[in-house]
Amino acid sequence: MSTNTNWQQDIHYLGGSAEKEEALIRKFAKDIREAVHASTQKRKAPPIRPQHAKQLVGIKRVEFRVSLDISADLQYGFLQPGLVFPAHVRFSNAAGEIRLSDAEGDLRGAAIRVLPDTGPAHDWLMTNAEQHHAKDAIGAMATSLAFARGSWGTSFLEALLARQQHSQTRYSGSVALPTG
Repeated sequence: MSTNTNWQQDIHYLGGSAEKEEALIRKFAKDIREAVHASTQKRKAPPIRPQHAKQLVGIKRVEFRVSLDISADLQYGFLQPGLVFPAHVRFSNAAGEIRLSDAEGDLRGAAIRVLPDTGPAHDWLMTNAEQHHAKDAIGAMATSLAFARGSWGTSFLEALLARQQHSQTRYSGSVALPTG
């Protein structure tokens, strides 16, 4: 872990460049949309999220306030002292299925979408897990695709093993998760 306060020097893009990372993210989004669509067709039911399917609370009229004391190294883009932006907050269970009872053990999640005056929306995703299950975006996407395709279990473990054999620059939705 770097002790450098100039966090921008520590940025490592997936694929090695901002452009390649953007292409990977677009590929991730396409793969998830396709998997959710296929799941919807198979179940003959409305689409659901592969993870955090059950919303506990959703609030649309939220204000995201940037602290007046935000340190200089974090003042980037819309994150400027004292600015206020509209936001949405969503609290959910982590499961990719909607269970009627919340008594079953499950992780909880929170998502905040900040809507700056200019530029894209910014999303922060959180869970109450002690540590994230994936070390990077590719591992997280492998998990989401496994849930969306209903191939959790052995095929997911196979997917992770296959992923370890591929470099981050060679991501492919076929890297591993069978659709069966």
